[in-house]
Amino acid sequence: MFLRKGGKNLVKSNKQKNAPVVWVVVIAAVGMLGLSSAVFAAEDMPATFTLAKCDPSHAGEKAKPAEPAEPAPAAEEEYDSGCPLKFGLAYSVYSDYIYRFDNRSEHASEGREKLNHQVAVDIGYDLGELGALTYTAWFEWYADQKKLTGDGANIQEIDHVVAWKNALTDNTDLTVGLHFYAYPNNKANWNHTFEYFILVEHDDSWLWNTDEAVLNPSFLFVHDVDDVGGVWAEFAVKHPFELAENLTLTPGWMVAVDACYYRSNNIRMAGDQWSLVLEYDLASALQLPEEAGSLTLSGELYWNNPWGTFESDGTAQDVLWGGATIAWAWGG
Repeated sequence: MFLRKGGKNLVKSNKQKNAPVVWVVVIAAVGMLGLSSAVFAAEDMPATFTLAKCDPSHAGEKAKPAEPAEPAPAAEEEYDSGCPLKFGLAYSVYSDYIYRFDNRSEHASEGREKLNHQVAVDIGYDLGELGALTYTAWFEWYADQKKLTGDGANIQEIDHVVAWKNALTDNTDLTVGLHFYAYPNNKANWNHTFEYFILVEHDDSWLWNTDEAVLNPSFLFVHDVDDVGGVWAEFAVKHPFELAENLTLTPGWMVAVDACYYRSNNIRMAGDQWSLVLEYDLASALQLPEEAGSLTLSGELYWNNPWGTFESDGTAQDVLWGGATIAWAWGG
């Protein structure tokens, strides 16, 4: 069947009896064609426009453009003072002044422990890729000093330390320095000495496949080139545990070697030291601005355990001691 332009006769004259059927077919075809066009047109339209056309309540409204997505919040960056200088101040009070297993604040008539007060002041300079330089002045004040030396002020020791620190590798830091000791009240024997030291600190997170270091191993080598004339070495490990917000507990263990440091021509194991340091982040707890620097309060407990001849010859003895430190640092 073919359509004719005249429009009067849609089919041949000998098929006039089928005219109603033909009209039904034509109407159905036209309807299907219109429906298909509408579907394809709807698929090409934006979703918002299609919904507006389909929903009578939106009749006559223009399609609204999609709202832009909100940008993700920027990552919080660590505060950088922009100043290469770094300053630090720390005050400590201890039941005893024990340094490399030597108790320097004990005498026969002491009785109840007399407190030892210590102050450290340091200033550092960041050299960028070349590391950092630090100078530290350290003072020790003993309440019962006169009973140790017979006279003099309570200042028992004054130290000066110059150190340089830089990264050896991504996981290892190296510190080398010079340490000068002065004992203003020690008139009878030597009243000063001088040493150089090397400290290596390692981040062992690669070994345990963790984000943070686990044992934080370190090795200290000291050579006194003045009055003492010996070598002292320490190997130490420690790990911080976060007990609560702003509160950290760090247990540690250190073992030491005495190579002619306390006794000439003798290399021996000195002993080990066990420690617990409880640190509270005061700056965060007090909500101080980052520009104010860091402020921490620490409680410290130590157990010195000398080994073998280091104890039997009277060089050192078992002792439990401790104290507290408040420290502030800024810059860098």
